[in-house]
Amino acid sequence: LEKAAAQDHREALIRLGRILRDGSAGPVDDTRARALFLRAVALGYPNASVYAAHMLHSGRGGPRDSQRAMELLRQSASDENAWVLFHLGQAVREGWAAAPDLDAGQKIWERAAELGSTNAQTALADVFYVIKSPTSLARAFEYAEMAAREGND
Repeated sequence: LEKAAAQDHREALIRLGRILRDGSAGPVDDTRARALFLRAVALGYPNASVYAAHMLHSGRGGPRDSQRAMELLRQSASDENAWVLFHLGQAVREGWAAAPDLDAGQKIWERAAELGSTNAQTALADVFYVIKSPTSLARAFEYAEMAAREGND
């Protein structure tokens, strides 16, 4: 894994970064994990932006930089990557780099759900269920069914 990561194999960069971030095969090394995730982003691997953004936003492995975290997510989300879009929607709803915007985050989740993100489908089902109007309950059921069809029970 180390050798493949040293040769800029994108998947190896992510796997090694996750191992170092989680400490699953030795001590946690957030600084190196963050650097590996950022390297994978620089090599054009959109999923790496999610890992890098979480490290940047939380300040793990270096200074906290929520603005840069959002930039990475927005750039990678432009590729219509459902997983990245789900995390971008979450960051917008939580207000990582600006005031929380529930409506904008929900719209991003809706696009991620259309692209097949079961995380977004489940989150939207929860959002609409809480409202409890007949229309929102129908939408909650619709998103829950989508997630179930994709394998997220």
